[in-house]
Amino acid sequence: MLGEEWWVYHLTEDTTQGVFKRIESIYTGTYFGEERIFKEIYKYSREIIDNEYLDLLISREILASGLGVVLKYINDSWVRPPEYLVSAIISGDTLGTIVGIEDPTLKEPNHDFRLSQNYPNPFNSSTIISYFVPLSTTIRLNIYNLLGEIVLQVSDGFRGKGNYEIIVNLNGFPSGVYIYQLIANSKIISSKKMIYLK
Repeated sequence: MLGEEWWVYHLTEDTTQGVFKRIESIYTGTYFGEERIFKEIYKYSREIIDNEYLDLLISREILASGLGVVLKYINDSWVRPPEYLVSAIISGDTLGTIVGIEDPTLKEPNHDFRLSQNYPNPFNSSTIISYFVPLSTTIRLNIYNLLGEIVLQVSDGFRGKGNYEIIVNLNGFPSGVYIYQLIANSKIISSKKMIYLK
C-alpha cells in the first residue's frame, strides 16, 4: 500500500531512531515486453538532530512484479551508478536476493513450448539459441538489455511444429547480461538470461 513503512533495524534502544523503508509510489509499466506492477521503495535513516527527527535518504529501489528488484540507487547523490536487475527469477534462474510483489494476473508459462539455454554461455560475439514449437503459430524471439529495452529482434514470423536453432551475433553491443524471450501468439512463453563477454 502506498505510504506503507517498516523498520529494517533500530540504531539505539530508542525505537524511534533507525533505518526504515517506505513505499513512495506504485505504478504499472512494460518491462521485458510484459505489463508489470512497480513499487518504488525508499530506504531512510531516522535520526535526532537538534531535538528534531530527520529522515535521511540512503537508497531507492524499484521492484517489479514477477521479477524482484530491477533498479537500485545508492543515496541520491548519483555518485555511484544505479544497479539494474539486482534480483530476479527468470525461467527458474535466480539472480540476487529475491523479494516479492504479488501479481495475481501473472500466469504459469505454457510448458509445451521450450526455450533452451543458449550455448555457449557466456559467449564472445555469437551464440546459439534453440526452441521447440509444439504447433504451428507465430513466433517472436527478442533480446533485451537489463533496462528492459529490445536490443535485437532475432526471429519474427510463422513457424510450424518443430525444433529451431538460431545463431545470434552481438558484435557491436556492450558486454553484459542480456535476456532473451520467446513469444508465441503475442503471449510470453519463456525468458532466459545470457552473458556476452568481449
